[in-house]
Amino acid sequence: MWGRLLGLLRKYFEDNPRVDVTLDQSHCTPETNLRRVALMHEQGALAGKHVLVLGDDDSVSAAVALLGKIVGKDGRLARRVVAVDTDERILLHLRDIAVQEGVIIALVKHDVRQPLPEDLRGEFDTVTTDPPYTLPGLVLFLSRAVDALYPEGGRIYLHFGHRPPEEQVEVQGAIASMGLVIEQMVPNFNEYVGAGVLAAQEREELPGLGHALAGGRAGSEDVDALARALLPARKQMLAAERRLVPRVVPPAVAVAPRPWLALAADQ
Repeated sequence: MWGRLLGLLRKYFEDNPRVDVTLDQSHCTPETNLRRVALMHEQGALAGKHVLVLGDDDSVSAAVALLGKIVGKDGRLARRVVAVDTDERILLHLRDIAVQEGVIIALVKHDVRQPLPEDLRGEFDTVTTDPPYTLPGLVLFLSRAVDALYPEGGRIYLHFGHRPPEEQVEVQGAIASMGLVIEQMVPNFNEYVGAGVLAAQEREELPGLGHALAGGRAGSEDVDALARALLPARKQMLAAERRLVPRVVPPAVAVAPRPWLALAADQ
């Protein structure tokens, strides 16, 4: 099952649109995409669920739909799969996969700097997102993910770069401010090729190139140089679960009776 899915992910990975650094895109490897879907599946976050992928330059929605084709009795695993992205090239790539494989992915062109469309708010069991490597980016995407969950709760899988200790405190503070509690950490979960702008820490390592990218002046040679310099870039994965009622928690996690978040992170 997983071998077949990985083969398909590798096949379509070859047709990924070129990364757009102005959108902080960086494609994860097919193996990372497989791990993401496998984790969600094993935690019961896909079967019969309404699933939203918030920003999908990694084609996670396609991976979910393809897994359904492989294991689902009627060719579907999730009840609904929706991908939201502002880049039309990404949406066309996902459309092409869906057409070729005969799977269903709802595609929505939307800039998450604007509130989610009304028909996407409070409609999902599971949201997965891989935001920019900045605190404002994290807050923006995570807030939209929370808005998308059913009022009675759901699960969020948030992929985010490891930060220095002082920044990590800010990240955890932002998570807590949304009523989410860290539940789980998975080190070294994500691996990327052709990484885009990785925010302040990486820009300090390549200051001239970083500033050119930040200003939107990078040419193709700059992009390729950044990709080579940062290959493979790793991010941390946060799995978040939002609950409106208390539940039993693992012994290693201290959680107040409030909404839930589960976290996985690079160390």
